Amino acid sequence: MDRYKARQIAAISDAVAAARLELRRRRRYDPLTFAEAYIAHGGVQIPGRPDDTAGAAALAEALLRALRTGQRHASDPLLAVELQRVHQETAWTEQADADQVVGFAVRLGAKAEDDPDCQALLKANHGLGPGVFRKHQVVVLQPACADCHFVPVYAHDLEC
Repeated sequence: MDRYKARQIAAISDAVAAARLELRRRRRYDPLTFAEAYIAHGGVQIPGRPDDTAGAAALAEALLRALRTGQRHASDPLLAVELQRVHQETAWTEQADADQVVGFAVRLGAKAEDDPDCQALLKANHGLGPGVFRKHQVVVLQPACADCHFVPVYAHDLEC
């Protein structure tokens, strides 16, 4: 699968931030609510094809259909990436609202373990230790890293 280009990563990042804000505003941590805001802000992208607006629109519709029927997994790899993102970001947003949570640690999935971009996430240091991202940071995963997930890190978990 292709990789997101820089402007696609920026668009996804902006849309995730807007969707997180919408969840907090509504105090409703629902994947469908997240997806609606994420789509409205241009978050759905076709990897490597930033000008494919028709493809992105079709993928966005498929994402909404899947969420409305309770689908969590998909055989279409692009839909699977977006479903994973929506569920992960919804959980991240809800967990980040806890005062005790200071960040999120990345955990590589089986498919991501051999990918250099995914492995680099384990070494990224944003002041909380390797592989730990600040709780309000937006992390856009490349499609190869779609089976990665994040777990909350609490203040008492950090070594001084």
